[in-house]
Amino acid sequence: TGDADQSTLQQIRDKMINSYGYEPGGFGNVTEKLDGEKLLFKLNWHINNNHSLMVRHQYTKGESFSPSTSNSGNIYFENSGVYFPSTTNASALELKSRFSDNWSNNLKIGYTKVVDDRGPMGENFPGIYIEDGNGDIHLGSEVYSSGNKLEQSILTVTDNLQLYSGKHTFTFGTHNEFYSIYNMFMRRAFGYYEFDSVEDFMNEDASFYRIGYSLVDDIRGDGSAAAADFGAFQLGFYVQDEYQVNRNLKLTAGLRADIFFMNDDPLARPGFNETTIPALEEYYDLKGAQAGKMPSGNIMWSPRVGFNWDVNGDKTTQLRGGIGIFTSRIPFVWPAGSYTNNGMMIGDYKKYIDISFNPDWKTQEVGSKDSPSGSQIDLYTKDFKYPQVLRGNIAIDQKLPGGIVGTLEAIYTKTINNVLWKDVNVKPAFGTATGTGDDRPLYITYNNGIDPDYGQIMLGDNTNKGYSYNITANLSKEFNWGLSVNLAYTFGRSKSIFDGTSSQNSSQWNYLVSSPVPRNEAEVGYSNFDLGSRIVGTLVYSKEWLNHLKTTVSLFYNGQSGRRFSYIYNDYNGNFTNEAYGGPQLIYVPKDQNDIILVGDNVDQQWADLNAYIEQDDYLSTRRGKYAERNASRLPWTNIIDMKIMQDVWVNVADRRQTLQVGFDIFNLGNLLNKDWGQMFYASNSNISLIKFEGKLDDGTTPTFSYTKPKPNEFEPWYLDDTGLQSSRWQAQFTLRYIF
Repeated sequence: TGDADQSTLQQIRDKMINSYGYEPGGFGNVTEKLDGEKLLFKLNWHINNNHSLMVRHQYTKGESFSPSTSNSGNIYFENSGVYFPSTTNASALELKSRFSDNWSNNLKIGYTKVVDDRGPMGENFPGIYIEDGNGDIHLGSEVYSSGNKLEQSILTVTDNLQLYSGKHTFTFGTHNEFYSIYNMFMRRAFGYYEFDSVEDFMNEDASFYRIGYSLVDDIRGDGSAAAADFGAFQLGFYVQDEYQVNRNLKLTAGLRADIFFMNDDPLARPGFNETTIPALEEYYDLKGAQAGKMPSGNIMWSPRVGFNWDVNGDKTTQLRGGIGIFTSRIPFVWPAGSYTNNGMMIGDYKKYIDISFNPDWKTQEVGSKDSPSGSQIDLYTKDFKYPQVLRGNIAIDQKLPGGIVGTLEAIYTKTINNVLWKDVNVKPAFGTATGTGDDRPLYITYNNGIDPDYGQIMLGDNTNKGYSYNITANLSKEFNWGLSVNLAYTFGRSKSIFDGTSSQNSSQWNYLVSSPVPRNEAEVGYSNFDLGSRIVGTLVYSKEWLNHLKTTVSLFYNGQSGRRFSYIYNDYNGNFTNEAYGGPQLIYVPKDQNDIILVGDNVDQQWADLNAYIEQDDYLSTRRGKYAERNASRLPWTNIIDMKIMQDVWVNVADRRQTLQVGFDIFNLGNLLNKDWGQMFYASNSNISLIKFEGKLDDGTTPTFSYTKPKPNEFEPWYLDDTGLQSSRWQAQFTLRYIF
């Protein structure tokens, strides 16, 4: 990547080993590894004709070794990856009771204990980033794994009481969840250094240093008292009526209420509510947000209705549908941020000049424990609501000639309450970019916050912007000689502001691809989960023979639109706009060579190459003189075929069938047959850095850029997805199963 060849990378590795005694791992091919253990115990007790009890316990332990993988733009040394052990103990009890012909009850009690102890792959060491020409080099500890441990205890109690009364079946129920959560998350606990070149790294001349540290003790990372430690619970109550109007028509109506409570309030920095909150409110409507306060006790109502109609009474035409409001839990890692990011638990220290590289993580330079130290603050509006959507669907199932069954279904979802984050410690822009058609807002400096004692101040709010819909057509047929066929086409569209893809509130904001308006006015764009078109087909042939054997051969096809991505500037530090914690910036698509200021070698050739790329791109060629839109482009279409072969052998012992089942799976069969088939693609963080920002002219507002043709294909700047089970590489597995 860039200027780094094999010998340069080896020099870096040698320095890490010889000078610092740290093994960074290799920089070539790596192997992902997942070890797992599972143990299941289940007891069913038929107490009597009216009562039965089920008791179950499951133990699951997994260890994931995920070394970082390199691509054409980044070199990752192996130990910059993540080691992730996880242990889960889940117990459940279910009591089914029938009190009379009209009354029955189902009680479920569950308890789950989860311990996730994410850590770095290698020994504790600072994280290192080296800028290298057209690419980047990463080594040392993964910065978000240096202090990362999560313990969760969850008690659930569900009870459903059913009354059968004529044509009505009434359900009266409650579902309750009680949480106890310990979440240690200390970013960059071993320090983080940036170097502007390989030479600077070899000379230990860093350009930027940052570290997270405890404000309450001297422990770095796991084991520190600077962790979120809180309780929460959700109470749910519902009633439902299933009304069998006649033999052909069933109606369902219900109402659910959910109430969320936080057992504990986070700490608040003394003086924050009296001084900082009024300063922020001069620029932003905080909607009653206060440090040390969490939203709690809001009632979320969820009414819903549905129907199922056998139109002719012979199941040849069936119409079904419904509409309702659905309330979601919120991942508790998001509100947990308020219990650590409050200026009282974790400090955040940065340094830009006179940086001395220190490889000893135990003696890293930190800030004062007596000040906020640039700490991030996480707040929530007073009336913050948990996610809710309005969802409706309508479908028809139709028996067609030739024994074919057809289904047509449409689903529409509208956001009622989604989570919206803002960094409210940002002063308004001082002006706009000049010199070209790109006139996006510009900011004074990263650290020019409204209250410079703090870093980002993240406000959790709600938005009703966003929607999605899906339309599916499906045909299926079963032949009487053992073959079944299914073919389905789905088109989906999804638009949102935030997709909730990060566990950090600040990252939801920082990695939001910015439109040319300030991100505090974030706009709806295509969701990362926008489906596009998808075709799914299955062929299954099954044959029994010799009275003791059964062979099943299955083929599964999945073809779908590529993932969505955005065209952004290559501007790692956000120097173009200087917006606080500058995130990705959507490119401006120049009308002609006069609409972009290119610098460096052979400017005319740079423009010719850039212009050729824009012209061949179906989307960018329509955006001349405009900004690219978030997630408006797609990666190439993918075609994946999987195959499964199963052979059953059985005998009857004491009137019970004893079956030995042998299976053989090939995932991505096409790639097994041809190395160029079955390819899947990805863009890092769903972005492609097309044009590099090089700096501004002396006026401080006119941006300059450079363009280098992407490698290895100048018109395909994405990466081949060749890791994991679903990837561009064929994989196979054998399975053995005993069924009795």
